[in-house]
Amino acid sequence: MTWKPSPASRRRPLAMAAALVLTALVGGACHTAPPLPPPREGFAITDKFFDVKSVGIKSFLLLGYRSALWRSDDGGKTWKKLTAPTRRNLTRLAFFDGKLGWGVGHEGIVYKTENAGESWTEQKSGTKNALFDLSITGAQSVWAIGDVSSILHTTDGGNTWTAQQKSDGTPGLDLSMIGVREDMTLAISDPIFYGISCVDDKTCFVVGEFGQIRMTTDGGKTWGAGHGGLLGGKTIYRDVMSMPTFLCVRARDAQHAVAVGTYGAIASTSDGVNWTWNQVPGNAPLYDIRALPDGDYVVVGASGAVLRGNPESGWKSADVPAGVFTWLSASDFDTAGHGVAGGGHGLLLTTGDFGKKWEWKANG
Repeated sequence: MTWKPSPASRRRPLAMAAALVLTALVGGACHTAPPLPPPREGFAITDKFFDVKSVGIKSFLLLGYRSALWRSDDGGKTWKKLTAPTRRNLTRLAFFDGKLGWGVGHEGIVYKTENAGESWTEQKSGTKNALFDLSITGAQSVWAIGDVSSILHTTDGGNTWTAQQKSDGTPGLDLSMIGVREDMTLAISDPIFYGISCVDDKTCFVVGEFGQIRMTTDGGKTWGAGHGGLLGGKTIYRDVMSMPTFLCVRARDAQHAVAVGTYGAIASTSDGVNWTWNQVPGNAPLYDIRALPDGDYVVVGASGAVLRGNPESGWKSADVPAGVFTWLSASDFDTAGHGVAGGGHGLLLTTGDFGKKWEWKANG
């Protein structure tokens, strides 16, 4: 006798299939997977980007590992590779205008370009200490900072560089710092400086290791300490050895500046002297900050962190594509609001509204 399925048994597999489909649809609605980044057509996952600079409307230079350079003239949509000035590592770029610029890096290297990075000329900095940042105050005037409290200045376009020093040959910094015990003096006598921002040739802010914030108003003859207000009182830091390291600083004028660093730290001043901590959404290390025309800043850092805001109105996470988890080392914007941010694993983000909303850009 041959068995035949009943109408009810024939309906059971159909009902089960319908249930599975419904479950998948409901589950998908509740747990939407983040969109994947666009396919790579030029940059590799091993590429690392250390800096990006605007050199005109929709035009950007991108600095990578071993001083690799790329240029985009369409707001970061496509990139062409330029000849690297050196196989040593440049760490930062800065431009006086769309063509005249400098780059600094490891082993005290300094390179100058007069054609927006198409070609470079090496200059003699006079130091072998690593240089991590620079600030241009004129066509002939550039400041650079780095390891072992290095502060260099040129007033002739880089033909000669002078170290800021006291008469005894040590860096011209006042070491009578608040929160420094006697046993700490040796450790912090020559902190690493990671960021510099100069308003003009007289007024500069420098930040670095051990929460150091230094400023000069006399062209580097003397340097005062600005981090005293970040210690003691209601703060969690009792001495400089526990302070976050500041990695970047940007000054709007002689009174207003913002510094960012490890532990998600953001500090600011509104009088050029006294600094206070800002409330920040997160604790990822922050590597770079850019000032915007509307008074806001854009900050980028580890774990895909992108913040937008200012010390007065506060800081909020920007609109970044889901799935961005690697570090972002730098961002920059042209005057029309086009921007590019770059970091690890070949990650590039682009924006057209001064960093309010960002999009994936992984193509070369």
